Amino acid sequence: MPENRRRNVAPQSVMAAISGSEVLGHARCINKSKSFSAVFFICLFLPLQGTQALFNASGDIQGIGVHIAREALVVSVHSETIKQVHYVDINNPENLRRDIYPTLTNPTAISVDWLSDLVYIVNDLQIYQCEIDANSCDTVATGPLSTTVTDLDIDPLNGFLYFTQSGNYGGLYRIDTGEIQNWGRFFTRSAKPSLVTYCELSAFFIDHGNMQLYFPNDSQNTMLTSFLDGSGQEDLRKGKVLWRNFHNISSMVFYNGTFWWTNGDTVMTEEHDIDSDILYHNSILFFTHHYTSFNLYLPTTQPPAVPHSPPQNLQALFTSTKVKVEWSQPQKLSYQGQGAWARWQYEVSIMMRETGEETILSGINGKSLEQVDMIPDKIYVIKARACCNLGCGPWSSEFIGRTLPIAASNATLLFSWWLRRSNRLIEVDMYGKRIRMATIDSKAVFKDFAWSSRDIYWTANDGKLYTCDRTTLGSFTQVAFAGKSISAVTYDWLGHKLYWSVSNLGVIRRSSVDGRSVEFVTQATAHHMAVDSLAGRLYWTTTNTLESVALNGEDHYLHFSIPFFSGKHVISLTLNLDMGKVLWYVRGYRKQELYMTHLVSNGEDHDLTQPYTFIGSFTSISE
Repeated sequence: MPENRRRNVAPQSVMAAISGSEVLGHARCINKSKSFSAVFFICLFLPLQGTQALFNASGDIQGIGVHIAREALVVSVHSETIKQVHYVDINNPENLRRDIYPTLTNPTAISVDWLSDLVYIVNDLQIYQCEIDANSCDTVATGPLSTTVTDLDIDPLNGFLYFTQSGNYGGLYRIDTGEIQNWGRFFTRSAKPSLVTYCELSAFFIDHGNMQLYFPNDSQNTMLTSFLDGSGQEDLRKGKVLWRNFHNISSMVFYNGTFWWTNGDTVMTEEHDIDSDILYHNSILFFTHHYTSFNLYLPTTQPPAVPHSPPQNLQALFTSTKVKVEWSQPQKLSYQGQGAWARWQYEVSIMMRETGEETILSGINGKSLEQVDMIPDKIYVIKARACCNLGCGPWSSEFIGRTLPIAASNATLLFSWWLRRSNRLIEVDMYGKRIRMATIDSKAVFKDFAWSSRDIYWTANDGKLYTCDRTTLGSFTQVAFAGKSISAVTYDWLGHKLYWSVSNLGVIRRSSVDGRSVEFVTQATAHHMAVDSLAGRLYWTTTNTLESVALNGEDHYLHFSIPFFSGKHVISLTLNLDMGKVLWYVRGYRKQELYMTHLVSNGEDHDLTQPYTFIGSFTSISE
């Protein structure tokens, strides 16, 4: 064919191991073949310009893994007496790390995860996952398998390791690398393989840029392509090749629309006739007689991970002068596995809404941060995004919150925790840092809380009301004057009154903290209560309602109700006195819903035209 009618689309360089003991380079492609005992780098810019020895092996090279960013190779070598894995620095081959994984007794095919610096190595009927800088390898990625793996390749972007099997279970398989667990040298859990495509093959290639698989079909003498899960298979060379020669392919690569492959004895490539739009298969002369693998040495074959979606579940917790922000990693795409790359750096934007002044914090390696020098009692808008070396992904949804006023800078949170047949009373600051904790040796589980400046009160599932000193969290006593069947309790800090609900009588009562002058307030069975002391009003929830009355029992108002037997229950409430809101949530079988409405102002009629507001749904709020 005339030279001006041919266009050979070839990589710029290839590495190859020839006759088992050498690796030759053809500017972007690595090939392992059998005959000498050295690793070579060949510059093959059409025509062949020469070779350079990189590594002298003492036996036959079985597998080569490439780490382009490090400019390094991981090579498995077999001799008559030893079978080892070596680490080769391409620029300084004399700095060879020999036998880096001595625990592997029969290493063959190799693939390198360039994002996590991991090496996957076939060893007999198992595949191991090894750290590239470690001196041992004990993590079994998968196995034992039915037959020896002839080819494998890692897709760290999407979290899958692909490999071939022959025999009765022949085909292309993959495992989710996120399922590989390692709890130490003797405690690992391997991943279960899943079939990608069923056919007899010994080689394949992953196109990371187009998210495609390429693999030969020997019976049809053609080359197929599919999506990464094996779906959407197409014949890539149907009617496009004159005198096809895709038989017995043992290794292959694909670059810029052209295949390069070997059957073990010959290296083949494709040439394109522009006029007839036909591909021709031609052999490449390397002056040797056996080849065992190809690997592209091209930066685009090991691309960096790029974030496609925003961080999730952004939350912020404010004090008067600090904010702690947390978030979850971006959601994986539908075709990605658990092992898909997710170790992003993050960027967080904190903007004061009043002035529009924005602070952007970059280079955050974790999924949380703490920012100081916030201005008290100001509204801030916070958002985050994942970043990589190429740039950043989309921003998350905004979180809007307010720093506490100076007067509330010492606010604390009190909660209980049932653990090992006893209750824990724990007080923490607004960042969750524990201030004090006490163990309450009681078999009754706490249900509801209230506290004054001196004491803590709680109800338990035995129907009794208890109290202890708030400062010491010491020994507790029963509040005898409250009686039994107590379902809820709250405290009026302005009137110094204790309110409690008696479930078997269906009443709410109150008294001073010493038990004098017990009074009837209203007829109701409350599950949770809260007092708006300034407005002089008591709020409570029942199974299906949110209600309130004035503290003298008058001016009853029904804020919210749901039908009985609806599968939903009103669980709890809280008062936001700064915003003048009461909030409550309703739990159903599948989700939980948060609502709010205005507090009833003191001395004013409640606006019946103001309905409650649905805020949103949640999936996990405990009682």
